[in-house]
Amino acid sequence: MFNFKEKITDYTEMEFIDFLKEFSNPTKNGKPLIGKEFEKYQDVLFNHFIKITEHPVIGDLLFYPENPGDDEPE
Repeated sequence: MFNFKEKITDYTEMEFIDFLKEFSNPTKNGKPLIGKEFEKYQDVLFNHFIKITEHPVIGDLLFYPENPGDDEPE
């Protein structure tokens, strides 16, 4: 599982990209999460993203990018 930080400015660019990659490949102790554990962790990731970005479109930024092709972490 990911080591969350309090603010977006606390992340390096690489750490933030790693955080975004957790949405598509969440693991715990090197093993993929499945089932309810996966769902709970996705909620934690999503809520943390909203908290640190404070972006006005909230989660749409992740799931409905403004420009097609902008749906990759990099």
